[in-house]
Amino acid sequence: MISVERNGKSVNVRSPLNVVADPLKARSINFSGLIIGRPWRLDDFDLNPDNHLIVEWYEMSEEVSLSGIEVSDYILSVDGHRFSELDDLYNYLGQLPQDAVVEFMVKRLSKAMEFYSEYHQISLARTKLDWVRAE
Repeated sequence: MISVERNGKSVNVRSPLNVVADPLKARSINFSGLIIGRPWRLDDFDLNPDNHLIVEWYEMSEEVSLSGIEVSDYILSVDGHRFSELDDLYNYLGQLPQDAVVEFMVKRLSKAMEFYSEYHQISLARTKLDWVRAE
C-alpha cells in the first residue's frame, strides 16, 4: 500500500510493485547474432504478462536480416519448446549441432491497424552461442 497526498488529504492506494532488474547487470544469449534476454523494460509488464524472453538486439548479418526478426520480438517458443529462463534456453541451444536450423515463434506488436499482435515463424541456423554481459 502506498500513501499519497492528494488535495491536502492523505490517500492510501494499492498498487502492484514490479521489481525491475538492473539492465547493466543483465546477461543475455548471443545466438547466431541474435541477442536474447529477459524482459526488463517497464512496458514489458503490460505487453508481456507471460514473461517471455525477448529479442534485445541483433548483429547486422545477412542471415539475421533475411530472417525477419525484429528488436523487441517476444519469443514464444524455440523448436516448439517454451523457455522462460535464459539458462534453460542456453542449455537447449548448446546441445544442438553446429549449423542446426532453429525455429523461433515470435510475437510482436502489429503494424496493421486492425490487429494488436503479429506472430512470425523465424528460422536461424546455429552459428554462434555465447553469453553476453552488459558493460
